[in-house]
This record gives sequence, structure tokens and C-alpha cells, in this order.
Amino acid sequence: MQGGHQKADDTGLTEWVQGATHAALDCGYTLTMLPTYAGCPTEVLVIGTPHLAQLKMQPKLDVTLDRLRAWAPDQIAVEVLPGDLVETYSQLGHPNAELRHGGRPVAWQLGQRAQQVTGWSRLEALAQARSGPIPQRALAYLAALEPHNALLHWEEADLPADLRADLGEFAQSPAESVSLGVALARQLGHASLCLFDEFPLTDWPTEQERAYLQAATSPDFEAWLSEQPGTQLPQHSDHWQTLLAVNAPQSVQQSIALETDVNFRLGLPGRMKQADWDARNLAIAARLRTATLPIPGDRLLVLVGLAHKGPLEAALRVLGPDVELVDLRALD
Repeated sequence: MQGGHQKADDTGLTEWVQGATHAALDCGYTLTMLPTYAGCPTEVLVIGTPHLAQLKMQPKLDVTLDRLRAWAPDQIAVEVLPGDLVETYSQLGHPNAELRHGGRPVAWQLGQRAQQVTGWSRLEALAQARSGPIPQRALAYLAALEPHNALLHWEEADLPADLRADLGEFAQSPAESVSLGVALARQLGHASLCLFDEFPLTDWPTEQERAYLQAATSPDFEAWLSEQPGTQLPQHSDHWQTLLAVNAPQSVQQSIALETDVNFRLGLPGRMKQADWDARNLAIAARLRTATLPIPGDRLLVLVGLAHKGPLEAALRVLGPDVELVDLRALD
């Protein structure tokens, strides 16, 4: 499956074949499976990767970038908050205002400075980023609270010196959203990345948060966890070999089982944590499904944390009857 690809002409081929297969749910209901799509599918490759910014030793990414560039995705999606959610979450009084994940802090800090320079609101900046003069696009994406997209344009950008320096520092981040997502998008000449992270608001009582943390850090629980399959992830100096190992079907199933076992072992707080986890995966799967809208019959590459891969693929199978999930081993 390496090399360029051509979108098949599915004129006259699109048809919906109503499936006769049913799946019985534990609750006693029957779910009719989605119809089969007979036209040209949209290929989606979901890659689960260890969060590179958290590794002590940075793996070599050359082979990974070569393999993914040869697959030639038409859109690349990274586990980062889009600008609209950065803005919403950062508002005074919002429960996620101090969120440290999804790239919110750097997006908000650089974005506020860019908005002061331009005088643009986030929406005005986004319009400029998409259709304004090329030298202004990096600054516009910063003001739109999307520094990852700004990195796709920053070398040819007209930026104030302080913002250029800080964006240049951000460009050196080892996080996979930058070292893989941005790097690959630049090599392929993409104008933007799909930013798809989300943290749904959950009614999570403070006492339950404390109970979860206490239970998850107890010696008995930590001893049990250390003995579970999948706890120790394989790490190779070559990132591609790590990806092949952790994205293998058995490893993905192991990851799903471990996540669920961990939460349900922790009683009521763990059950609430599982619900929160499930809600987040469904929310980001919906954003990825939206990302397939402008690229029917083309290719979407998704870079995401390891534990998300299984739940996202399961959701996309249901949400996208015209989506074909690609096995990473096909690129090897």
C-alpha cells in the first residue's frame, strides 16, 4: 500500500446494502448492524503511539516518517485541542480553564499575544488563516489558537520577533503532534492539520476524585498493576518497530482490557472514570468522523495516544460505514 494513490471513480457504484446481521446486546435489545458501503471507501489509519514527550530516550523517527510519507495521507489528525475548545476551556470560570492537556496552555498563551498584535478575534483570525495572504497565515493561526497549524507556515511568515522565537522553540517539541504530525504535514505540503482532542465535562464529585487517586496509588493496587500484561510497553530505538508492536491487534485488545480492568477494580470512582473515558473517546471519534467529510475516498492519518486506538477504531466502525480502517502492518 506504499506509494501514491488514486481515488477510484465510484460514480454509479455507490449503494447501500442493508445488512441482515444483528448483534444481541446484554441489555436484551437488538442492534441492526450498519449497512455495507460498496463505493470507494475513505481509508483511515489510526496509529497509537507512546507519548514521545514523556519518554526519557527519544526514538529515531526517520523510518516512521518515511513509511507514513510513502502512504501519502490527504489529511493528518493529531491529538490536540482545536482552537474553539482552547477558547471555550480557557474562559474564566470554565471547569477546564486550567487544563494542562491537549496543548491548551501554549495555544492560549501564544494566541492571546497574537490577538493583541492583530486585533482579530479567534474567528476573524481563522478566516485569515484559511484564505489570507500566505505571510500572514502563521500569525493568523496563532491568533486562532492553533499553534500546530501555525508551524506549517512559520518559516515564510511575517511575525513579530518575540512570537517568532517562541514559535521556533515550540517547533522543537518532541511531542508526536509536532515531531510526527507537523513534520509529515510539512513534507507533504499540507496547509493544515486536523486537531481533534476533547475533554467532555463530567459531573465528577471532588470526593470521588480523591477516592480514585487514593485507590490508584495504594501499594496493593500498584503491585497488582505491575503484574498485568501490557503494563510494560516495548520500546525500540527505532520508533517504527515500537509502533508495529503496540499497534498489533493483540496489543490493542490488551490495552482495552487493561484500561477497563484498572477502572472497574477501583470501585465506584473507577466506574465514573470509565464513563468519563468512554465519553471522551466518543467525542474525539465524532471529530475524526467529521474530518472524513472533505476527503471522501482519500486517506486520513490519525496520531493518538496508545490507549485511544482501540476505542476510536471501534467507534469509527460504527460511525463510518464508508470508512476502511487500515492495518499499520500494511505499510511495512
